Amino acid sequence: MKSRKSSYTFRHPCAADGGKLWELVRNTPALDLNSAYYYIYFGHAFSQTSLIAEKGESIAGFITGLRPPEKPDCLFIWQVCVSTACQGQGLGLSMLDALTRKVQPRWVEATVTPSNRASIALFTALARTHKAPWTFQEEIFPASCFGAASHEAEILFSIGPLAIH
Repeated sequence: MKSRKSSYTFRHPCAADGGKLWELVRNTPALDLNSAYYYIYFGHAFSQTSLIAEKGESIAGFITGLRPPEKPDCLFIWQVCVSTACQGQGLGLSMLDALTRKVQPRWVEATVTPSNRASIALFTALARTHKAPWTFQEEIFPASCFGAASHEAEILFSIGPLAIH
């Protein structure tokens, strides 16, 4: 599927994309780098709730998402990555909107640290795009959950209910 706003092509990932996704995150300093296996497995098990944006032959960005078993009407966004060369062009929102329209959840959720202004702006823009209410207030994982790892608390960002059909 082609993005309406640009020359990006969107597709679902596969396991073979995992190494390239890992490299993209490794080269995007603001993101937490997961193991290569994480990206391989997401392409294998959560392909239909994840998305890759390509520009020509290159991966410009991706989203990893899943449906939590206890919330089958929810799309939980694990990670949004846009290559540094493509940032500032609206690609994150285009990918998120395309994935949301494809999956058609009633709710979109993500955890976001309070200092991550880019993610807060992205998710509020998605809520505005779909004219849906949103909240960003429940501290779901306090900093103490991360033990010795220096990490801010993660706050639940919830959008919905959505009316996509």
